[in-house]
Amino acid sequence: MADELANLDAKMMVLLEYIQYLQADLAHPPTQMEREARVRTAIEERNNLLAARQTLVETKHAIAASQFEGAGPSKKK
Repeated sequence: MADELANLDAKMMVLLEYIQYLQADLAHPPTQMEREARVRTAIEERNNLLAARQTLVETKHAIAASQFEGAGPSKKK
């Protein structure tokens, strides 16, 4: 439950920042160059997050596989 609340709080903060960002754009509209730069930056940030996520998933799978292999029947002599 606490994790869900923290997750919702984090999402609300992101939305609040986005609303403030949009309000600033309304007050001072960006140029075409600024919009293109924002898109490039957002794509780079997304790609970095996807790469970090993929690394975490692969690490998680490697840990799970090593634990699974170690959980087999012990071979005592």
